[in-house]
Amino acid sequence: AAGARGGWLAAGKHSGWRAAGTRSSEIQSASRRYQILKIEQRTQGLGGRGANAKKLTELAGPSVDWVALARGYGVAASRASTADALAEELARSFAAPGPFLIEAVLAG
Repeated sequence: AAGARGGWLAAGKHSGWRAAGTRSSEIQSASRRYQILKIEQRTQGLGGRGANAKKLTELAGPSVDWVALARGYGVAASRASTADALAEELARSFAAPGPFLIEAVLAG
């Protein structure tokens, strides 16, 4: 079965967080779009974006719910959409006994 040991972010430094009791604060930025692709489209003179081009650069649906994903693997998580909220969630994460993920929702 997947879990903190073998599922979410399993292949790397994050595996075994919960079992080891390691404190760790992770921030997952969520812009819901591929901004680099939009920049490249402008750079290449592909400005008049049609519906298909827009689909390639937008991540509107379905969005990844990073908080639900983390919690599904037993990792504490929260969401912040302002700088003040991010500061509050960081303070909360530093006090958490184990890993803590904060989804930072970036304005578009």
